[in-house]
Amino acid sequence: FRRVLFRSKDWMQRFASFVRDNRRKMGYSQAQLAQVTGMNTSYISRLESGDNFQSIKIDFFVKLVDSFEMKDDEVMKLVGLRD
Repeated sequence: FRRVLFRSKDWMQRFASFVRDNRRKMGYSQAQLAQVTGMNTSYISRLESGDNFQSIKIDFFVKLVDSFEMKDDEVMKLVGLRD
């Protein structure tokens, strides 16, 4: 499986905040986000904590981004390909 690698602990923490903040902005509980993305609630919780994550499967990353209704430009900024 292809994965998005977290380049540093700082990037991992920013991604955790991104998931948590956007979930709340969309008005989802962790369980609702899990249902929308087809992920497990405990996985969403672990992603939001930022603990012990070195990477995320690309298909999970895409599902999260899609659920947050992000524009391509925003995704590029998130992964560090654009300022």
